[in-house]
Amino acid sequence: MKPSIRGIWPVLVMPFLDNGEIDEFSLRKEIDYVIERRADGVVIFGLASEIYKFSDQERRRVIEVVVRHTEGRVPVIAGTEHSGTEKAAERSYEAQELGVSAVMVYPPSFVKPDRDNIIEYYGQIADRVNIPVMIQDAQSWTQVPLPVDLLLEINRMFPVVNHVKIETLPTGPKISRVLEASAGQIGVMAGYGGLHYFEEMLRGAEGTLIPPAICEWFVEMDRSYRAGNANEAFQLYSRYLPFLLFEMGSLDMLMEIQKILFQKAGIFKTAVMRKPHTPMDNIQYGQLHELAKRFGLQI
Repeated sequence: MKPSIRGIWPVLVMPFLDNGEIDEFSLRKEIDYVIERRADGVVIFGLASEIYKFSDQERRRVIEVVVRHTEGRVPVIAGTEHSGTEKAAERSYEAQELGVSAVMVYPPSFVKPDRDNIIEYYGQIADRVNIPVMIQDAQSWTQVPLPVDLLLEINRMFPVVNHVKIETLPTGPKISRVLEASAGQIGVMAGYGGLHYFEEMLRGAEGTLIPPAICEWFVEMDRSYRAGNANEAFQLYSRYLPFLLFEMGSLDMLMEIQKILFQKAGIFKTAVMRKPHTPMDNIQYGQLHELAKRFGLQI
Protein backbone atom coordinates (compact mmCIF):
# COMPACT_ATOMS: atom_id res chain seq x y z
CA MET A 1 0.00 0.00 0.00
CA LYS A 2 1.61 3.22 -1.18
CA PRO A 3 1.41 6.48 0.77
CA SER A 4 -1.49 8.60 -0.45
CA ILE A 5 -2.30 11.23 2.18
CA ARG A 6 -1.21 14.74 1.25
CA GLY A 7 -2.20 18.39 1.38
CA ILE A 8 -3.99 20.40 4.06
CA TRP A 9 -5.98 18.49 6.67
CA PRO A 10 -7.69 20.53 9.41
CA VAL A 11 -7.93 18.84 12.81
CA LEU A 12 -11.49 19.53 13.88
CA VAL A 13 -11.96 21.17 17.27
CA MET A 14 -14.98 19.93 19.15
CA PRO A 15 -17.96 22.26 19.69
CA PHE A 16 -19.85 21.94 22.96
CA LEU A 17 -23.08 23.39 24.22
CA ASP A 18 -23.12 25.41 27.44
CA ASN A 19 -23.83 22.21 29.39
CA GLY A 20 -20.78 20.49 27.91
CA GLU A 21 -22.70 18.22 25.56
CA ILE A 22 -21.44 17.75 22.00
CA ASP A 23 -22.96 20.27 19.60
CA GLU A 24 -23.48 18.16 16.48
CA PHE A 25 -25.08 21.02 14.53
CA SER A 26 -21.98 23.19 14.95
CA LEU A 27 -19.71 20.24 14.16
CA ARG A 28 -21.44 19.86 10.80
CA LYS A 29 -21.00 23.58 10.14
CA GLU A 30 -17.29 23.29 10.95
CA ILE A 31 -16.94 20.46 8.43
CA ASP A 32 -18.67 22.53 5.74
CA TYR A 33 -16.46 25.51 6.62
CA VAL A 34 -13.17 23.71 5.99
CA ILE A 35 -14.41 21.88 2.90
CA GLU A 36 -15.60 25.16 1.38
CA ARG A 37 -12.08 26.46 1.94
CA ARG A 38 -10.66 23.57 -0.10
CA ALA A 39 -9.25 21.37 2.65
CA ASP A 40 -7.93 18.10 1.25
CA GLY A 41 -9.39 16.08 4.11
CA VAL A 42 -10.50 16.34 7.72
CA VAL A 43 -9.14 14.83 10.92
CA ILE A 44 -11.18 14.05 14.00
CA PHE A 45 -9.67 13.11 17.35
CA GLY A 46 -6.29 14.65 16.88
CA LEU A 47 -4.82 16.23 20.00
CA ALA A 48 -6.63 19.49 19.20
CA SER A 49 -9.97 17.63 19.31
CA GLU A 50 -9.72 17.22 23.13
CA ILE A 51 -9.41 13.49 22.57
CA TYR A 52 -8.75 12.79 26.24
CA LYS A 53 -12.20 14.11 27.31
CA PHE A 54 -14.52 11.71 25.47
CA SER A 55 -16.27 8.47 26.33
CA ASP A 56 -16.04 5.60 23.86
CA GLN A 57 -19.72 6.09 23.02
CA GLU A 58 -19.11 9.76 22.26
CA ARG A 59 -16.12 8.96 20.08
CA ARG A 60 -18.19 6.53 18.03
CA ARG A 61 -21.00 9.04 17.60
CA VAL A 62 -18.65 11.82 16.54
CA ILE A 63 -16.98 9.63 13.91
CA GLU A 64 -20.44 8.68 12.61
CA VAL A 65 -21.42 12.35 12.32
CA VAL A 66 -18.19 13.36 10.61
CA VAL A 67 -18.17 10.50 8.09
CA ARG A 68 -21.84 10.92 7.21
CA HIS A 69 -21.65 14.67 6.86
CA THR A 70 -18.56 14.71 4.66
CA GLU A 71 -20.57 12.49 2.28
CA GLY A 72 -17.41 11.51 0.44
CA ARG A 73 -16.54 15.12 -0.36
CA VAL A 74 -13.18 14.65 1.35
CA PRO A 75 -11.54 11.72 3.14
CA VAL A 76 -11.57 11.44 6.93
CA ILE A 77 -8.78 10.45 9.31
CA ALA A 78 -9.70 9.44 12.87
CA GLY A 79 -7.40 9.28 15.86
CA THR A 80 -7.69 5.86 17.52
CA GLU A 81 -4.98 5.86 20.17
CA HIS A 82 -5.39 4.08 23.49
CA SER A 83 -3.22 3.29 26.49
CA GLY A 84 -3.87 -0.39 25.85
CA THR A 85 -2.72 -2.26 22.75
CA GLU A 86 -5.84 -4.36 22.32
CA LYS A 87 -8.13 -1.36 22.81
CA ALA A 88 -6.23 0.70 20.24
CA ALA A 89 -6.67 -2.14 17.75
CA GLU A 90 -10.41 -2.31 18.57
CA ARG A 91 -10.81 1.45 18.16
CA SER A 92 -8.99 1.35 14.83
CA TYR A 93 -11.19 -1.46 13.53
CA GLU A 94 -14.34 0.34 14.68
CA ALA A 95 -13.26 3.56 12.94
CA GLN A 96 -12.62 1.62 9.74
CA GLU A 97 -16.07 0.04 9.94
CA LEU A 98 -17.61 3.47 10.43
CA GLY A 99 -16.08 4.58 7.15
CA VAL A 100 -12.90 6.57 7.82
CA SER A 101 -10.19 6.59 5.18
CA ALA A 102 -7.25 6.21 7.58
CA VAL A 103 -6.46 6.11 11.28
CA MET A 104 -3.87 8.12 13.18
CA VAL A 105 -2.39 6.55 16.28
CA TYR A 106 0.19 7.78 18.73
CA PRO A 107 1.94 5.14 20.90
CA PRO A 108 0.72 4.18 24.37
CA SER A 109 2.10 6.64 26.86
CA PHE A 110 0.64 5.97 30.31
CA VAL A 111 3.01 3.04 30.74
CA LYS A 112 6.05 3.88 28.62
CA PRO A 113 6.51 1.02 26.15
CA ASP A 114 9.82 -0.45 25.07
CA ARG A 115 10.65 -1.16 21.43
CA ASP A 116 9.00 -4.58 21.36
CA ASN A 117 5.81 -3.25 22.88
CA ILE A 118 5.64 -0.41 20.37
CA ILE A 119 6.01 -2.90 17.51
CA GLU A 120 3.33 -5.13 19.06
CA TYR A 121 1.01 -2.13 19.44
CA TYR A 122 1.15 -1.12 15.78
CA GLY A 123 1.21 -4.76 14.71
CA GLN A 124 -2.10 -5.50 16.40
CA ILE A 125 -3.63 -2.39 14.82
CA ALA A 126 -2.31 -3.44 11.39
CA ASP A 127 -3.84 -6.89 11.83
CA ARG A 128 -7.30 -5.37 12.32
CA VAL A 129 -7.46 -2.82 9.49
CA ASN A 130 -6.80 -2.57 5.75
CA ILE A 131 -6.75 1.23 5.55
CA PRO A 132 -3.63 3.38 6.01
CA VAL A 133 -2.31 3.76 9.54
CA MET A 134 -0.50 6.98 10.41
CA ILE A 135 1.88 6.95 13.36
CA GLN A 136 1.71 10.18 15.32
CA ASP A 137 5.23 10.98 16.46
CA ALA A 138 4.62 13.59 19.17
CA GLN A 139 7.27 12.95 21.80
CA SER A 140 6.65 16.24 23.63
CA TRP A 141 3.15 14.94 24.35
CA THR A 142 3.73 11.19 24.81
CA GLN A 143 7.32 11.20 26.11
CA VAL A 144 7.76 8.09 23.94
CA PRO A 145 10.63 8.35 21.40
CA LEU A 146 10.10 6.84 17.96
CA PRO A 147 13.53 6.72 16.28
CA VAL A 148 13.71 6.54 12.50
CA ASP A 149 14.93 2.95 12.44
CA LEU A 150 11.92 1.89 14.52
CA LEU A 151 9.52 3.63 12.13
CA LEU A 152 11.18 1.81 9.23
CA GLU A 153 10.97 -1.54 11.00
CA ILE A 154 7.27 -1.09 11.74
CA ASN A 155 6.57 -0.19 8.10
CA ARG A 156 8.61 -3.13 6.86
CA MET A 157 6.76 -5.57 9.13
CA PHE A 158 3.32 -4.01 8.65
CA PRO A 159 3.08 -2.21 5.27
CA VAL A 160 -0.35 -0.77 6.10
CA VAL A 161 1.44 1.44 8.64
CA ASN A 162 2.77 3.67 5.90
CA HIS A 163 2.43 7.25 7.16
CA VAL A 164 3.94 9.21 10.00
CA LYS A 165 2.96 12.61 11.32
CA ILE A 166 6.17 14.10 12.68
CA GLU A 167 5.76 16.54 15.57
CA THR A 168 8.89 15.70 17.51
CA LEU A 169 11.12 18.78 17.52
CA PRO A 170 13.10 19.66 15.51
CA THR A 171 10.72 18.33 12.89
CA GLY A 172 12.68 19.23 9.76
CA PRO A 173 15.75 16.98 10.10
CA LYS A 174 13.63 13.99 11.12
CA ILE A 175 11.38 14.46 8.09
CA SER A 176 14.46 14.37 5.87
CA ARG A 177 15.82 11.25 7.59
CA VAL A 178 12.53 9.35 7.31
CA LEU A 179 12.03 10.19 3.66
CA GLU A 180 15.60 9.32 2.73
CA ALA A 181 15.72 6.09 4.71
CA SER A 182 12.30 4.84 3.60
CA ALA A 183 12.83 5.58 -0.11
CA GLY A 184 9.27 6.76 -0.46
CA GLN A 185 7.60 3.88 1.35
CA ILE A 186 6.54 6.09 4.24
CA GLY A 187 4.50 9.21 3.60
CA VAL A 188 5.33 12.08 5.95
CA MET A 189 2.83 14.64 7.19
CA ALA A 190 3.58 17.56 9.49
CA GLY A 191 1.55 19.16 12.26
CA TYR A 192 2.36 21.09 15.43
CA GLY A 193 -0.21 23.74 14.55
CA GLY A 194 1.51 24.45 11.23
CA LEU A 195 4.19 26.36 13.11
CA HIS A 196 7.07 24.97 11.04
CA TYR A 197 5.11 24.61 7.81
CA PHE A 198 7.58 26.10 5.35
CA GLU A 199 10.68 24.18 6.42
CA GLU A 200 8.65 20.97 6.57
CA MET A 201 7.51 21.44 2.99
CA LEU A 202 11.09 22.18 1.89
CA ARG A 203 12.10 18.91 3.54
CA GLY A 204 9.56 16.99 1.47
CA ALA A 205 6.51 16.64 3.73
CA GLU A 206 3.39 15.71 1.78
CA GLY A 207 1.29 18.19 3.74
CA THR A 208 0.27 19.18 7.22
CA LEU A 209 -2.48 18.85 9.80
CA ILE A 210 -3.54 22.33 10.82
CA PRO A 211 -5.96 24.35 13.00
CA PRO A 212 -9.38 24.48 11.29
CA ALA A 213 -10.45 28.11 11.77
CA ILE A 214 -7.42 29.33 9.80
CA CYS A 215 -7.62 26.60 7.19
CA GLU A 216 -7.68 29.02 4.28
CA TRP A 217 -4.28 30.47 5.26
CA PHE A 218 -2.64 27.08 4.84
CA VAL A 219 -4.58 26.21 1.70
CA GLU A 220 -3.28 29.45 0.17
CA MET A 221 0.29 28.66 1.23
CA ASP A 222 0.04 25.07 0.02
CA ARG A 223 -1.42 25.93 -3.38
CA SER A 224 1.33 28.50 -3.94
CA TYR A 225 4.07 26.09 -2.89
CA ARG A 226 2.81 23.22 -5.04
CA ALA A 227 2.44 25.55 -8.03
CA GLY A 228 6.18 26.23 -7.80
CA ASN A 229 5.83 29.62 -6.13
CA ALA A 230 7.97 28.90 -3.09
CA ASN A 231 8.79 32.56 -2.51
CA GLU A 232 5.10 33.48 -2.47
CA ALA A 233 4.40 30.64 -0.05
CA PHE A 234 7.23 31.83 2.20
CA GLN A 235 5.89 35.39 2.19
CA LEU A 236 2.47 34.13 3.26
CA TYR A 237 4.00 31.93 5.94
CA SER A 238 6.09 34.84 7.24
CA ARG A 239 3.02 37.03 7.38
CA TYR A 240 1.01 34.56 9.47
CA LEU A 241 3.87 33.37 11.68
CA PRO A 242 3.22 35.79 14.60
CA PHE A 243 -0.28 34.40 14.97
CA LEU A 244 0.92 30.79 14.73
CA LEU A 245 3.59 31.42 17.37
CA PHE A 246 1.07 32.98 19.73
CA GLU A 247 -1.60 30.30 19.53
CA MET A 248 0.97 27.52 19.99
CA GLY A 249 1.69 28.83 23.49
CA SER A 250 -0.09 25.70 24.69
CA LEU A 251 -2.49 23.08 23.39
CA ASP A 252 -5.23 24.64 25.53
CA MET A 253 -4.59 28.05 23.95
CA LEU A 254 -4.68 26.63 20.45
CA MET A 255 -8.05 24.98 21.01
CA GLU A 256 -9.57 27.93 22.85
CA ILE A 257 -8.50 30.40 20.14
CA GLN A 258 -9.91 28.22 17.37
CA LYS A 259 -13.21 27.96 19.19
CA ILE A 260 -13.37 31.72 19.78
CA LEU A 261 -12.77 32.33 16.08
CA PHE A 262 -15.52 29.88 15.14
CA GLN A 263 -17.95 31.38 17.65
CA LYS A 264 -17.35 34.90 16.34
CA ALA A 265 -17.79 33.64 12.77
CA GLY A 266 -21.15 32.08 13.65
CA ILE A 267 -19.91 28.50 13.14
CA PHE A 268 -20.01 27.53 16.85
CA LYS A 269 -22.68 28.51 19.36
CA THR A 270 -20.13 28.65 22.19
CA ALA A 271 -16.38 28.49 22.79
CA VAL A 272 -16.84 26.06 25.69
CA MET A 273 -13.95 23.79 26.61
CA ARG A 274 -14.51 20.69 28.70
CA LYS A 275 -12.61 20.48 31.97
CA PRO A 276 -9.83 20.41 32.83
CA HIS A 277 -9.01 23.64 31.02
CA THR A 278 -6.82 26.63 31.84
CA PRO A 279 -8.26 29.65 30.01
CA MET A 280 -6.15 32.48 28.69
CA ASP A 281 -5.65 35.41 31.06
CA ASN A 282 -6.39 39.07 30.35
CA ILE A 283 -2.96 39.80 28.88
CA GLN A 284 -3.26 36.85 26.49
CA TYR A 285 -6.76 37.92 25.47
CA GLY A 286 -5.38 41.39 24.79
CA GLN A 287 -2.64 39.97 22.58
CA LEU A 288 -5.20 37.87 20.75
CA HIS A 289 -7.31 40.95 20.02
CA GLU A 290 -4.31 42.83 18.62
CA LEU A 291 -3.30 39.93 16.40
CA ALA A 292 -6.90 39.47 15.25
CA LYS A 293 -7.04 43.10 14.15
CA ARG A 294 -3.81 42.68 12.20
CA PHE A 295 -5.19 39.70 10.29
CA GLY A 296 -8.77 40.85 9.90
CA LEU A 297 -10.20 38.20 12.23
CA GLN A 298 -13.32 38.63 14.34
CA ILE A 299 -12.65 38.34 18.09
